[in-house]
Amino acid sequence: MCGINSTTEVPIHPVPKVRFLQEMDSSGQEKSSEGSGTKMRRIVQVVHDFLPGYPHGTENYTYHLSKELQKISKVYIFCRERKDSFRKDFSKDELFDGLLVRRLYFNLPLIFDASYRNSFVDEEFERFLDEIKPDIVHFQHLMGLSASMLQIVKQRRIPAILTLHDFWFLCPQVQLLTNDNQVCSGPDSKDKCANCEKIFYIYGKLQSFHGRIGKFLKYPPEPLKTAKKLLPWKMKTTLKEKFLKTQPPISSISLNMRANMIAKRSSFLRDMLDKVDVILAPSRFLREKFIHYGIAKDRIFHLGHGIDHRPLANFSKEPSNKFRFGFLGGVSEHKGIRVLIRAFNKIKRDNASLSIFGPYDQSYLSKLRRELKTDSRVTFYGLFDNREISSVFSKIDVLVFPSIWYENQPIAILEALLAKIPIITSNMGGMAELVQDRVTGLLFELGNPEDLSEKMVSLIDNPQLLRKLSEAPRQVKTIEKNAQELNEIYDSLLEKSGDPLG
Repeated sequence: MCGINSTTEVPIHPVPKVRFLQEMDSSGQEKSSEGSGTKMRRIVQVVHDFLPGYPHGTENYTYHLSKELQKISKVYIFCRERKDSFRKDFSKDELFDGLLVRRLYFNLPLIFDASYRNSFVDEEFERFLDEIKPDIVHFQHLMGLSASMLQIVKQRRIPAILTLHDFWFLCPQVQLLTNDNQVCSGPDSKDKCANCEKIFYIYGKLQSFHGRIGKFLKYPPEPLKTAKKLLPWKMKTTLKEKFLKTQPPISSISLNMRANMIAKRSSFLRDMLDKVDVILAPSRFLREKFIHYGIAKDRIFHLGHGIDHRPLANFSKEPSNKFRFGFLGGVSEHKGIRVLIRAFNKIKRDNASLSIFGPYDQSYLSKLRRELKTDSRVTFYGLFDNREISSVFSKIDVLVFPSIWYENQPIAILEALLAKIPIITSNMGGMAELVQDRVTGLLFELGNPEDLSEKMVSLIDNPQLLRKLSEAPRQVKTIEKNAQELNEIYDSLLEKSGDPLG
């Protein structure tokens, strides 16, 4: 799901470290938003990426939740920033729309082990905790950060919650997809994962790229030797760590070595999950999957997301003589964009249109158009501002959500339910939990363009069914209710820990 984007005018202000710390009055108490002098609860939200550069589902959910929690608590965001990763400072503090954010600037690590356990991130997180002294840490996502942050919080006896947004703890490539883009049952054996090229492909590409840069850094052209001496010490150290640290090329690693790498990752992440006080799963499917792989039932709970209802408060559709299908999300393989276009191409109706809203890579889009021969009925609109979601939905009669992986609890589906827009979605995972077949939408066989096309045509040909799906009652949790639920969990954990705020 797309949201506040890099072109949106949201105030972002650099914040000096001294001001990043909570303000204290003369008695040493933190000032509340009402100026009462009562200590406010300090909550850290940890997320892999954040707004405005990464306006996707988890990032938008974290933003809206944090804004709501901030009404009675002090909320800090700790996240990674992949852009400008060669800047002098490893971290930067800023104020984003009233939220205090610490961003770490670095890209995906070269070393496979560092993709889930990163000492640079751990050290920065330790310093951050020393400064903020939080009462609660809520982990939203750790991909690209470091799972050992869970252990750090445990050692400090800070209550911690982990919300699972996907399968990263089970699958290094996150989505549980096989080499040929079929859904994977899960990490049943280390050998099975060792044969997964999707897992190791990205690291092979990174090693090739990093190797060329490393060679350039080690043996620079004569004019750049002087410039190299002028680099800050920390930057030179980071460059050496990133580009000159040796590891066998992925292409030369045997299946046995790959299997051991996977086993080491799985064992470590399973151990880290035991460090968390409460694990939350937004879908029942996700909860059951993690229980199947060893998480005790009494440690993982189903708690659905809430969304901000205000952008759709005055929603109304624009009239049209066309039947308008819509897609919201990143234009990528795992989101099922290829399945959708193939299904739509089978619909030989001039009055049908397909509007695709979401970010895309231009080269991938050109390849997709060329291969699938999209016609003038298909329009790609690109990234949009989530605060304008009402305008987007006003141009859609039916939302199609054709992901080829299990998904979890897509925000786009929740928003469509709130707008009373019928949904056609895949019949697996969290998607199937949200949409009642022939009540609020239609389910089709995951990855099957023929079945999807039939479902799309059935709504074109049956306006009574479309009306029935639009008028069906549905309940969509508010972000206010979700924040209330989480505050109750926070309270419970603080009481157990003996914190006076509990």
